[in-house]
Amino acid sequence: MGACCGCTPTPSSARSACAGSPGRARSWSTTPSSSMLSISEVPGAGDVAWGAAIMEHEDATYVYGVEDRGSDKHLHLAKAPPGAVHDRSQWSYRTANGWSTDPQDSARITDGVANELSVQPYDGGYLLVTSDTRELFSPDMVARTACPPAGPWGEAQLVYTAPEPGEDERFAYNAHAHPGLPGADPDELLVSYNVNTFDSDRLFATPSIYRPRFVRLRLP
Repeated sequence: MGACCGCTPTPSSARSACAGSPGRARSWSTTPSSSMLSISEVPGAGDVAWGAAIMEHEDATYVYGVEDRGSDKHLHLAKAPPGAVHDRSQWSYRTANGWSTDPQDSARITDGVANELSVQPYDGGYLLVTSDTRELFSPDMVARTACPPAGPWGEAQLVYTAPEPGEDERFAYNAHAHPGLPGADPDELLVSYNVNTFDSDRLFATPSIYRPRFVRLRLP
């Protein structure tokens, strides 16, 4: 396959690997023993919850955020210089025409995403993997491609449908890929998703319901 512009990948041959608040934000740092050193207030982010996905690039750290309107969820993008993602004063926010240092100028770059997702380099461009939220509680996971990190993003293409929904009032959500795990196969995509149930009695009786699941998808 050539450059990604105008094309969408169609991961196939799925196989199981194992079963199994916007606005005010805070940052913190840790020692190797994970003891907290400090808590710092950072500027409000309006209606966008930043950190739905983070992608390191040689020129910047890209931070994706989700504007959650219930059944409508919209993706936003910010960036920081390499090594400066902890300093919100150095963030820039994608707007309709470029970049701005004002978070209130942040513009929607696509929709139909979940509150957790992933974006990674792929085939000369970028690959977004997310649960499909265009339909409420959809079990579908989709992939979209773009040439720059901000899009425009191509049409969503189905890559996997979780089998758990419909059983014991279960639902699947927050699918995303894990390209950075050690030993990852460059020809495969390791995708996780969460499962829960609306039946709280069954959940307490069978807590293993509430575990992430993983599947491996073969990239074309």
